[in-house]
Amino acid sequence: LLRRIKTLNLYLNELTGSIPSQIGTMSRIETLALYSNAITDSIPSEIGNLDRIQTLHLEFNDLTGLIPTEIGLLRKIEFLAMDSNENIYGSIPSELGFLSRLQTLRLNTNKLTGSIPPEVGGLVDLETFYLYSNRLTGPIPSEIGLLQQNIQAMHLNSNNLAGPIPSELGLLDQIRTLYLYWNKDLTGSIPKNLCNDD
Repeated sequence: LLRRIKTLNLYLNELTGSIPSQIGTMSRIETLALYSNAITDSIPSEIGNLDRIQTLHLEFNDLTGLIPTEIGLLRKIEFLAMDSNENIYGSIPSELGFLSRLQTLRLNTNKLTGSIPPEVGGLVDLETFYLYSNRLTGPIPSEIGLLQQNIQAMHLNSNNLAGPIPSELGLLDQIRTLYLYWNKDLTGSIPKNLCNDD
């Protein structure tokens, strides 16, 4: 029966335990919403089998562990939220750059470390990009300028990002909110083209 479901909404309950690996057999699922529960343990790698999924809500749980690289197999996904789990750690998989249809990516309020992978430049449809309140280090990649067509909100604040603000941020024509505050190791001057209005 579950293999025929296209939409499964289980949010705003008090569900516990882990996400079963059998979730990977839901071959027709397009929307899966598990947010605002008390689900624990790691995200199963079998989630990469959901090749029709467009919307995936895992936020506001107690998930732990790494973001599985198999997330990069979800080539039809448009909305991905894993924020506010607080114990998701490790680096952001470079495989996320394969998700060219993705419009919303929310990984904020976790314990992610390492740098922002330059492969995020492949997210050409991205409109909302939230990485704030993690432990990310290293520079803001210049490839972020490749998001210029659609990006409207980019929140990278409250991390440990370092180095200069890349001038490529000035290419983001549609940007409405850009938050870089509380990154104490950002240095250098404000790029002049960040202030351009043409």
